[in-house]
Amino acid sequence: HLLNEIHGAWFDPSNPVVAISGDLRGDLFADLLKCERSADLVMAVGSSLCGMNADRLVVTSALCSSQDCGWLLSIVSVDSSGDGSIPRGIPAFGSVMVSIQKTVHDHNSSLRIFARIDDVMRLLAKKIRLYVPAQNNAAIAPTLEHCPLGPVTDVFLVLYNAAGERIVLTGATDAAAAVRVAPRISLDLREGADLVVALGPSRGHKATVLGRNRDGHF
Repeated sequence: HLLNEIHGAWFDPSNPVVAISGDLRGDLFADLLKCERSADLVMAVGSSLCGMNADRLVVTSALCSSQDCGWLLSIVSVDSSGDGSIPRGIPAFGSVMVSIQKTVHDHNSSLRIFARIDDVMRLLAKKIRLYVPAQNNAAIAPTLEHCPLGPVTDVFLVLYNAAGERIVLTGATDAAAAVRVAPRISLDLREGADLVVALGPSRGHKATVLGRNRDGHF
């Protein structure tokens, strides 16, 4: 839930892929702006940075790390209060960019690496002593307690409410225990099941589950 697919996702009906002429989802764009204001280091991995809205993270972080940040104070804030969208004194280490092709933002980066992503991540994991398990392409199966009709029936108990919003767990000292006892609703993804899209540009539209594709996506 820390992933913001700002330009859309192939298999998410609440957040379809956004056309160049389209509009970003409001809540995701607000989150993008929040990240832009608070990020002290941005790492762009495999991106061409060809002018999409998310490029602002790289641009702002790179410019925040430079000595002259005066231009940032002239940016009108999201709520139009005129205070500037980037707080004064925010520490920034700039941008790190990893890809094989050149981009228009290379000259502003704090660190530019021309290499294969797998090679860079392997070396980084080794440097910070991060254990990375062997690749496993097998789908992650839900636990039996969240499959009320059994493991072979596509009905699941999920941590969302009827409006499509994730249930927020508050006041719990043990997060794992809180998740176990949190209320859940039933999501029926069996072939032929009728659903309603709860979020995004298609909000309120009815949908019918057609089954799974060969990759296991509904």
